[in-house]
Amino acid sequence: MTPELNKQRVIDFFAHLGAPKNVAGAMAMMADDGSWWVNGPIGQLPFFGQHDKTTITALLNSLVPVMTHGLLITPVHLVAEGNHVSMESTSYGELPNGRTYTNRCHFAIELRDGQILHVREYMDTQALLQAVAP
Repeated sequence: MTPELNKQRVIDFFAHLGAPKNVAGAMAMMADDGSWWVNGPIGQLPFFGQHDKTTITALLNSLVPVMTHGLLITPVHLVAEGNHVSMESTSYGELPNGRTYTNRCHFAIELRDGQILHVREYMDTQALLQAVAP
């Protein structure tokens, strides 16, 4: 696929997590051997660390559906080269605990044959911790 098509696939992938709260739609776009890594202290939250497709699907299913409007990930800048897409984004979600999650994130994404293969997510971990802490 062209870099422009890869950028559109990434936009479509993350759009599923927003208002439609369609985790299954997003995961259908991920390769079966795909992975998702999130920066952060391992063990502090289940999201931090390396996850296979099955695990990240379960984690997203525990988070996205309980948010009022899903997890809105809005692209700010996208750069693509070959099968790699770099996306700076903002994240927003209203949590059932009454808090609002906002963050700025960077995603480094590798695609294969039009499917998301690897996601590496870099974020302000304190923003996430403050939103979900008891």
